[in-house]
Amino acid sequence: MKREVKLITGRTLDQGIFIEHKHSDEYLNAAAICRINPKLMKEIGVDEGGGVKVITDVADVVVRAVGDDNIGEEMIFVPMGPWANFVLGIDVGMAGMPSFKGVNAKIESTDEKTPKMEELMKRYMI
Repeated sequence: MKREVKLITGRTLDQGIFIEHKHSDEYLNAAAICRINPKLMKEIGVDEGGGVKVITDVADVVVRAVGDDNIGEEMIFVPMGPWANFVLGIDVGMAGMPSFKGVNAKIESTDEKTPKMEELMKRYMI
């Protein structure tokens, strides 16, 4: 079941700690995640650590679900990094900055694996 949400992105402590090691499992575990309200996780049928496909008008990417009671039921949070960047796109609008907050998205549970950095780059190379 797909569910419409607002995608919020931002920096996290863990993502920042491992940013210099982007090909490591630690960075994957810190940046390729989606923080979701547990009620929303139940609604879409995803368990803690399960796969979530984040879909925007630009692209889609699979990340790992992390339950977070501090996230509203109508939104998700994905840390800044390659996984977030690929679904955000390059449109900068009049402000000259891409939109990192409040992006229209859909999410659904998936059995697909979260791509590692190398796989993600190959998928989107032009």
